[in-house]
This record gives sequence, structure tokens and C-alpha cells, in this order.
Amino acid sequence: AVAGEWVDISDEGTVYVNGEELYEPYVLEKVFGDTNIELPYQVPDGKIFFKTDNRALFDFSLEEIEKAPFVKEYVTFDLHNSEMNDVNIRTEYERNFSAKGFSINMMIARNNK
Repeated sequence: AVAGEWVDISDEGTVYVNGEELYEPYVLEKVFGDTNIELPYQVPDGKIFFKTDNRALFDFSLEEIEKAPFVKEYVTFDLHNSEMNDVNIRTEYERNFSAKGFSINMMIARNNK
């Protein structure tokens, strides 16, 4: 989802962007997860929220964001043990990877224009 779009998650865990179901063929089992964000949520203008369990991809993204007109506002290499855990929408995918000992990396950046 990009700035201005609305994200919602059904009680069954289906993610919607602007009312359209998000195609997620990699998700084997959907659940709602845990969050204290009020849904539906409108993505703020000029912000990037990025999270992944892939550390190499995350490191690459941190380097590349430096080349763009964005400023990193927040970076963590262990989202579920950070202060941002309370506002994280924890997906079933995240829950499964965390249970296997993988950390979830997260970056929030804002447009610096």
C-alpha cells in the first residue's frame, strides 16, 4: 500500500488495500495477528514502512534508501523485541518465522522533499 491508501484486515486475516483483497499466495494459513493500530489504517503521505525476515534484503534496502530522497526515522533488526512491537501488525508469516528463531527487521522512512 502506498500513501493515501487504506489497509484493513478481516477477522479471518485477509488483508485488503482500498477494499481489494491483497493477493498473498505464499500465506498458507490466515489469522488476524496482534496490533493496537486502529483499522482500517490510512498509509501516511511520504512514509515507507518496510519489514522482512531477510537480513540481506534488509541491509540492501538500508543502503538504497540512502540514495533516495528519504530519511530513516526508525530501524530495528528485532521488531518483536523493540518498542515498535506494540504498534506492529504481526502477521501469521511473522509469527511462524519468529517461532523458528528468525528476527523481523523493520524500517520506517519519510520523504525528505
